[in-house]
Amino acid sequence: MSSKQNNLGPFTFGLDIGIASVGWAVLGENRIIDLGVRCFDAAEDKDGKPNNQTRRGARVSRNRYHMRTSRLKSLVRRFRDPGMLTNDEIKQLFTDNHPKKQSITSPWELRSKGLSQKLTPQEWAQVIYHIVKHRGFKFFSKSEDPRNASTNADGETSTEKSENQEQKERQGLKDGLEFTTGLLKKYPQFVTVGNAAYHLASAKQDNDGIYRDPKGKQLETTHCEEFQESFRNKGKSYRHAFHRDDLRDELAKLFDAQQQLGNPYTDLILPDTANLLHKVQIGSQERNVSPAFRDQVFALLELQHPPIYTAQMDTLIGKCELEKDELRAPKHSFTNERRTWLETLNNLRIKR
Repeated sequence: MSSKQNNLGPFTFGLDIGIASVGWAVLGENRIIDLGVRCFDAAEDKDGKPNNQTRRGARVSRNRYHMRTSRLKSLVRRFRDPGMLTNDEIKQLFTDNHPKKQSITSPWELRSKGLSQKLTPQEWAQVIYHIVKHRGFKFFSKSEDPRNASTNADGETSTEKSENQEQKERQGLKDGLEFTTGLLKKYPQFVTVGNAAYHLASAKQDNDGIYRDPKGKQLETTHCEEFQESFRNKGKSYRHAFHRDDLRDELAKLFDAQQQLGNPYTDLILPDTANLLHKVQIGSQERNVSPAFRDQVFALLELQHPPIYTAQMDTLIGKCELEKDELRAPKHSFTNERRTWLETLNNLRIKR
């Protein structure tokens, strides 16, 4: 910016604003009048992370917890309203105010059992709740999916400590997703990832110390021992991370199997009093949802709000300076790129 004084001529002020300093300079027409720098403490902790990063992480965790709780409450209502479960059964299965659970079968076992045997309403609700609650990872763009990320020979993209840690976590998640997705390629007899995890965890060694499935096929010792130790991730390990697409396929196969076995709670139509979902936002896309029990369950499984909605984004776009009633064009839109190359073409000068 510039300012004109009576005797000193025009001034030009320059600012270089950083996270720990502000550099400034005052220029006259033919000389540097003055310059300097003002330093201050950066808004970072001892590890170099911004102070607001912890607050932002806590806020994201709160929002995630709120959305998860809301989804599960909606799912429980879909169990209760058509008479699938009573309030007492809901308290016994899904709340902390329940009696001792020694008699309740593991949901992993029920996920395996449901492929070949008809489940009771309580068991079927337990399976659905377990999958919708632990619905795995889903990425809505290739750049977010760590399986599409490339690394150098050392697996690191930066020398910064925080970036190295983030890279290690992404690599661990990538390895975990590839491992669990590859279970069905290695053990196609199990059909679903949940069934594979259950049989690996419950496999027994024969006299030769070899783990085998119920039909006698050999299983990898390391795979069995890992799932016998824990079905879920422990600590900062992502070894047992599941992709949502694999869990969605498993739930679809369970619904198909239960429908063929005569389970009435697969294709029933829910009443209007069940506070149904009619539209669901999945990432940046919106789709309609029918009142069928199956569609409502899958909608709750896939429901994921984007970081910002289209309507919210529109409120952040300013008005064009030339066309007062029009919004500014996105930087990479066709019309703006066309304006850019036309403007560049118009400014070309040929030296003779």
